[in-house]
This record gives sequence, structure tokens and C-alpha cells, in this order.
Amino acid sequence: MTLRRRRARCDGKRISKLPNESGGAWRLALVSIALSAAGACAESPTRPGRDGRTPGQFIWRVTDVHARTRPGVGATLVIVVDAERRVQAFDQRTGQARWSTPLPGSASSDIMPDVAVVGGHVVVGVDAVHGLDLASGAVRWTHALPAGQRLGALLVASDEATVYLPTRGPDASVRAIEVGSGQLRWAAVAPAGRAPGSAAIVFDPVVHDDAVVFTYARNPALLGSPEPQEGGVVVVDRATGRPRWTRAFDLLSTSPAPATAMSGPAAGHGRVYASAGHGAVYAFDAASGRTLWVDSADARDGPEAGSIRPVAVEPAGAAGAGSAARPVRLYVSTWQGEMRALDAATGARLWTIPPLHGTTFTMTATLNGLFAVHIGGQLSGLDRTGSVRVAVRPPVGYGFFFAPRIVGDTIFAAGRGGLWAIQGF
Repeated sequence: MTLRRRRARCDGKRISKLPNESGGAWRLALVSIALSAAGACAESPTRPGRDGRTPGQFIWRVTDVHARTRPGVGATLVIVVDAERRVQAFDQRTGQARWSTPLPGSASSDIMPDVAVVGGHVVVGVDAVHGLDLASGAVRWTHALPAGQRLGALLVASDEATVYLPTRGPDASVRAIEVGSGQLRWAAVAPAGRAPGSAAIVFDPVVHDDAVVFTYARNPALLGSPEPQEGGVVVVDRATGRPRWTRAFDLLSTSPAPATAMSGPAAGHGRVYASAGHGAVYAFDAASGRTLWVDSADARDGPEAGSIRPVAVEPAGAAGAGSAARPVRLYVSTWQGEMRALDAATGARLWTIPPLHGTTFTMTATLNGLFAVHIGGQLSGLDRTGSVRVAVRPPVGYGFFFAPRIVGDTIFAAGRGGLWAIQGF
């Protein structure tokens, strides 16, 4: 279906407002892990989730923004960093530009692929970490990384006063930074490997109660190291960064593939979940680190081994969650893109669907279901039964690169082709 677009122009930039138009049925890629991923004007206000739209329909799209980050979302703004290292803020309802702040750097700059919005602050990464005022975009502080460390992985975590960001390098760590001042509270370094000074990367920290959870890979081949790959899960105290427990992934007799992390963890309901490069999915008790169950049925060697397999757990809040009638769902994906829902408490498989669009790079779970971004740039939304409710592909050459943000029934997604607001479910 060809999208009919009405455009308004402002300072040479465009916004497309697409009322009642269907979208078509990614990853900053491992490159963004291995190597380092405009203004607009609106015609009139748009109400996300209203006006008779159906899931997957575009609400608005800001063009001429080559986004390099997952959108950050404040009370009324959506923020991304573009390829020119500008932090750009747009109105959630209309897509109208609110402010734009350039940051120093070069074409080879590391750009952290996530934006954190905490209170009245925006935290972004371009070589260093920068804190901006949410209302105005003014830079309030800059936090330089230690020598040998670079911005890492795909996602950051935050609470009311702190951002927890991953780094990569020999001393890869999670760094806890105060959003009001940019001061370092603590740094939790990934466990040492068998080879001194070996390369490492920390993946996507998650805040769970009074702890911060992250996965790590040390000596990963994608970082150019010839050493054996190893990795696992680390849980640290959220106030101090002191380790509580660490679990290295097991080598499996069924697969010689590497026992290393290739994606971030998930945490919720008193449990921590993670997947290893060889395909096994682990569930641990969040307090003790005790292994609760392991699903290794898909562990294997070959082209599917050593590849990203994201996990996402259903958030708390649903009535009856964890009961026999409504088991908490853990969503997992294979390298080929097969998607599954497991009982988060037992590991039992609840449903499986065939690959939608190949490899799934990122997944975001909500109370209503799951949103996934696939290798070709497609965005899929599945309800809790595994039924596809949203299937969106941007115009040719403009795939989604990052995990979406879900606010109510609106999806905010970003990629090379711009920033989109899409009707969810």
C-alpha cells in the first residue's frame, strides 16, 4: 500500500503526518557492539491512540533525522541523537521540533545508542557522557570515560537519580553516574578473563529492586580477540556497586559454541534471565544467584551459534500475574528469529511462532505483549498469545535500528530514516 503523505515545511525540514494510513507489514548491528549505531514542523496536533487509528498506523514521522539512538522519552518530549551528533527534542504529540543541541566530536565518534531521560535531565553519549537540561537542551555537565574504555552495548538503565551505562574495553564496566552532576558514584568491572588485559564488553544493565544486573562477554571474537570466549551474569548492589553474585555461563556437552553473552539480561518477579551465545536460556534467583532452570534445547553449533538471542520479561503490574491462569511470560528469540513465550517461573514453553523477518535484534515487553525489531528493519508487535498485532516496515532503506519506546498505546521508533510515532495496541 502506498502511503499518502501531507507535508509541511519549516526551515527546510519536513514532518509527515499520516492520519489513518497503514504502515507496511536491524540493529545498529553487531557492528555497534563491536566497533563503537532536524528539525521538523507539524501541520496540526495529533492525538496518539485516537482518531480511529488501528495498530501499526503511522501517527507522524520526522524526516531528515538520521537517528543514531533509541528514543528517550520525557513527559512531553521525544529525544534522539542524530548522525551529526546533535541532540534533538520533539513534541510527543505532534513531532514538532523543540530544541537542538550540537555536541563535540568527529565522524568516527562513539555514540551511545540509547538516551536516558531522568527527571529534568537528558543523558547521552558522544565519546564522553553528557547531561543536558530537558527543557532547554543546555549542556549541564560532561563525564569523561577512563582511558581504554569506550561507550558500549545498546541500552542504559536508570532510576530516579542515576544512570547506569555499559562500557567496553579491558576494564569494561557498568558506571553509575549521578544525573544532576555527572559525578561517578561507582563502577562495577566485568569479571577478569583467563587472558590478562583481554577485551570485554558489558551489555545492557537492568535495574531490579535494589540491584543492577548486567551480562558480559570477555575475549569475544567480535572485539578482535583470539582468546576463548567467556561470559555470564553479574548482579551488584544498586547503592554501592559491590558484587552480590556472578554466574558464568556453562559450557554445554551438546554444543561447542561459546559460553558467552551476546545480549543483555532481563530481570523481574524476583528472577534474572539471560541467554548465552550457544543458545541456552538461564533463569536465576535474583537474591542468591541460584540456578532455577535452564532451557538448552536449542543449543547447537553452526551458523546459529555465537549470535544474539535477546530476552525480555513481562513487567509486573498485571492482575493475577504469576498465577496458573496468567503465568508471567519470558520472551526469547532464536538466531533465525523464531519467537517464543516461556513460563518465566518454570521455563515451560507456552507458544512458539515461526520467524517473522529473520533475526530479532531487540525486544521490549509490556503488559500487553512484545515489540521486536528484526534484522531487515521491521518492527513487530505481538500480543500475549503470540498473535501479530503490529507489522511495520518504513520506506525502503529506512529500517528501524533500535528498540522502541512504548508510552501508553504509542510506539516511538527511530532509525536512519527519521523518528516515528506509531499506533500501538
